[in-house]
Amino acid sequence: MESMDPDNLKSFSQLLDQGLGEIPKAPEFRKRIRRSLESVGFNRLPSWEDILITWARETRVRAGFIVLFLFLSCTTYLELSRPEPAPENPPIPSFLLDRLLSE
Repeated sequence: MESMDPDNLKSFSQLLDQGLGEIPKAPEFRKRIRRSLESVGFNRLPSWEDILITWARETRVRAGFIVLFLFLSCTTYLELSRPEPAPENPPIPSFLLDRLLSE
């Protein structure tokens, strides 16, 4: 453990510079999205709907949306096809509950 060695103590700014050098540079996603939208032919600033439609053109994303839609449709159908169970005994009136609990 080089950093724990008391002879090799570094200042905070040195550690920060070392850490920034070790972190890989993240790709600039906004530039890639803007370039891909410009290549599609958007002349104006795109809205969220335009970005979503452009993003959904990819095959994997479209397949994911279709699977999610089918799953939600099936679960909704199964949930709504069964009637809600009716209670066998009607609930106890509140005046009876008050009498039973007060004793």
